[in-house]
Amino acid sequence: MALDKEDFYNLQNPLFVSIEDHDSGGKIFTLRKRNSERSNSYTKLTDVFTKMPYGLIHKEETGIGATTLELKAKRNSIIVEPIKVTASTKAYKEKGAFYVGS
Repeated sequence: MALDKEDFYNLQNPLFVSIEDHDSGGKIFTLRKRNSERSNSYTKLTDVFTKMPYGLIHKEETGIGATTLELKAKRNSIIVEPIKVTASTKAYKEKGAFYVGS
C-alpha cells in the first residue's frame, strides 16, 4: 500500500505548509507564518505535523513548538538546544526524556 503525501510527512493540515524538492533529494518544508485559524498568532508546528519530519529543520521563528513536538514523538531523537536552561526544563517536564548537558 502506497503512502500518500500527508501520511509520509505526518501532515495533519497541509494548508499551512508548502513542500518543495531540494537538489540534494530531500524536501524543503515552508510554513505559512500566520495561521488564519489562530487569532494574531504564528503557525505552530502542531498545526501542521503530527511529528517532525526526518532530517534537519530550519525555522525562522522561535516558540512555534519544534522541541515540544519532537519530545512528544514516540521515537528516539537527538535535540540540540543553544540554551542549557531551555533544554533541561523541557526535558525534565517530558516523561521518558533523557537530558545530557554540562
